[in-house]
Amino acid sequence: MKNIQDITPADVKQAYKGKIGCMCGCRGKHYTEGPMLTKILRTLQANEDLVELDPTGLFAAAKIGGKEHCIYLNA
Repeated sequence: MKNIQDITPADVKQAYKGKIGCMCGCRGKHYTEGPMLTKILRTLQANEDLVELDPTGLFAAAKIGGKEHCIYLNA
């Protein structure tokens, strides 16, 4: 997996932000483009110490400010 700081919005297939507990979309929202996708990526980069990186390189996630933040990367 890339270093979280090296990931660009072009590397992100989808982003998610919502309440902690589920990431299917029932407690938050998925974004496939636009400023929210970039904002979620930048939030993860700014909180690198909290980010859990998937060993397969498919996603990176963190619980920040009572919300789940996740990016799903292009394969």
